[in-house]
Amino acid sequence: MNRLRAMPFFCFLAMSCATAWAETTAMQPVTLPTILVTAEKQIADAQRVPIGMSAFTADMLRNAGALNLNDATYAAPNVIVNDFSARKIAEPYIRGVGASPASPGVTVFIDGIPQLNNQSANLEWIDVERVETLRGPQGTLYGRNTIGGAIAVYSARPTETWSVNKPISVGNFGYVNTPVTVSGPLKEDELFMSVSAGYMKRDGYTENRVNGDDVDDREAVYGKGQLLWTPTDQTEIRYIIWGERDRDGDFALNDLFATRGNTHRTARDFSGHTYRDLIGQSLQFNHTGEKLTFNSITGFVWWDTEDVTDLDYTASPNMIRDNNEQLWQFTQEIRIGSAPDAPIPLGEKARLRWQGGLFFFASEFDQDAVSDLPVFFTVQSTEADLDTYGIGLFGQATVEIGDHWEFTAGLRGDYEHKQADITQVTEFFGTTVTTVGRSEDFTHLSPRFVIAYHVNEDVMLYGSVTRGYKAGGFNTNSPAGSETFDEETNWSYELGVKSMWWDKKLSINAALFYVDWNDIQLAQFLNNRQFVANAGNATSYGAELEIGVRPAPGWDILAGVGFIETEFLDGSTLVPTLAGPPFFASTDIDGNNLPLAPNYQAHLATQYTHRFDNGLALFARGELNAFGQFTYDASNLYDQDAYSLVNFRVGGTGALGKSQWRIEFWMNNAFDTEYVPIAFPAPDQTVNPSGFVGEPGAPRTFGFTVNLSF
Repeated sequence: MNRLRAMPFFCFLAMSCATAWAETTAMQPVTLPTILVTAEKQIADAQRVPIGMSAFTADMLRNAGALNLNDATYAAPNVIVNDFSARKIAEPYIRGVGASPASPGVTVFIDGIPQLNNQSANLEWIDVERVETLRGPQGTLYGRNTIGGAIAVYSARPTETWSVNKPISVGNFGYVNTPVTVSGPLKEDELFMSVSAGYMKRDGYTENRVNGDDVDDREAVYGKGQLLWTPTDQTEIRYIIWGERDRDGDFALNDLFATRGNTHRTARDFSGHTYRDLIGQSLQFNHTGEKLTFNSITGFVWWDTEDVTDLDYTASPNMIRDNNEQLWQFTQEIRIGSAPDAPIPLGEKARLRWQGGLFFFASEFDQDAVSDLPVFFTVQSTEADLDTYGIGLFGQATVEIGDHWEFTAGLRGDYEHKQADITQVTEFFGTTVTTVGRSEDFTHLSPRFVIAYHVNEDVMLYGSVTRGYKAGGFNTNSPAGSETFDEETNWSYELGVKSMWWDKKLSINAALFYVDWNDIQLAQFLNNRQFVANAGNATSYGAELEIGVRPAPGWDILAGVGFIETEFLDGSTLVPTLAGPPFFASTDIDGNNLPLAPNYQAHLATQYTHRFDNGLALFARGELNAFGQFTYDASNLYDQDAYSLVNFRVGGTGALGKSQWRIEFWMNNAFDTEYVPIAFPAPDQTVNPSGFVGEPGAPRTFGFTVNLSF
């Protein structure tokens, strides 16, 4: 974004600063709110947790207009979500760590339940209380597939009095979103419930020039229900069920050169679709005694997807893919630990806090896919059944010495068993059948060591060393000889500071990190096949800075920036990015950058709210999200240049009898910046001049939201 186009945003920032200072005529106490998190599986102030993390409350999410996973991660340094137009694919990357949906390097947790495949991670959010983005390996407490970090999404608890919250959003591109939440007690002080439901629809951003239809429209019906039973002051049982039915259009992919030259236009001989149905459940039992706590989380997730796409992404009838996938998973976690106010004394000045537990999971993944290549007289089909189960034992202990020092050590042992039955059939003037029927076992120990020094109650220094681990597995659609991939590991080193200043009006958090990978797993592409393979070793290092400030009543500023440098080491290789026989030699990628790791990422948001004596409040918000240059894949053949997105929101709130109303007008990507955040080697490179296909980012969108709550 050039300087002239950025000028309105910075003018807005300057005016909000001047207005805020002008309105501050009385000495009122102003402090930043305390954000309580469960990043270490126990409730704590986010400023006292020795982890690089970003936490966002329900108010912060509402003010930013965050409605899904991608919206909520803009403000977290070195965190991006590889978000496709069809919402079944959303791949989080933290500090350059990520992978395919079936083998994520960053796992999303919904109400404590890990989404073992990221195809169930990207939902329309409703009744969300808090989001925590944890950077760096989290395997000791969170388990499998958190080698890069974890993103935890928590639902709001049912209210103690009856309430109704009904927002309605309308915008350009035919956008409509109508969620509603009803919450309250079924039995006073003991049994509570909430029910939420919504409908969302928008037209596509990309036009198919062949038939004039939209390619990437979206439509969803979604909901959530809760029951909360508190039989005693120390015990609670909470059941949460959520579901979503998506009827999305096709992926908005096009040749990369064409996408950059003619954004949001494509040519397909037909328009496909992407359907997804899912259900998730979380049953939680929590008991806090005088000396011990006991927690149990039982989870079940089921989803089914069907996507039919014009796989060559051209007007020629070259390739059609019909892909059907289904997964169910069961998870069970049990934890026991010391009570929050009852650490074990270890002498006159030392205390011990501890927790330990067991985690078990089982999942079954089925796939039935057919790729029809009529021009090449070829049909490829895949039938796959992947069964996985595993168990993990973990423990963590923290010794507090005096008022300043904390020493933490944790260890997790994981065992995972995977069974694959895969049949691939290729019909090309004859039939070739490849079958895989085998199992693999993976075991690993994941240690964690942390030292924290509390300079005073407002400043904490910390350092950590953590071992990250991700099991190997099977590919359901890969060239011969690439059906399996090995485990991936890393060591992550972090130094950080968390601090509050200016009578708690200002928070400054910073971290330096270094990550050393072995056998990194990468999504790779060859001959109409996407699969995971171990590419070799890599390193990344960088810095992160987050600042929050409340300089005056009603005025908030949130800023963050992350820098990262990545590199593949000697011996790292990639399968050919150009289509060709499987016997082509591997490509040397020594010295290349890791994909989807912008060399910088910055966020700046300012919001000012002026409250009148009659209860009316008016607010204005400006937000800038900037991304540095990054490469699309490990070949580093094509890059996305640096770009910035600017968002604005203005509105007001007030009372109407016993009800509260809120109305706001919003505009996202206000300067209509054109960018291509996603690209990868094309399945059919004979008709894609660049050899890559990409999806453009969302254009300028605007509309208004009216909310009535009572």
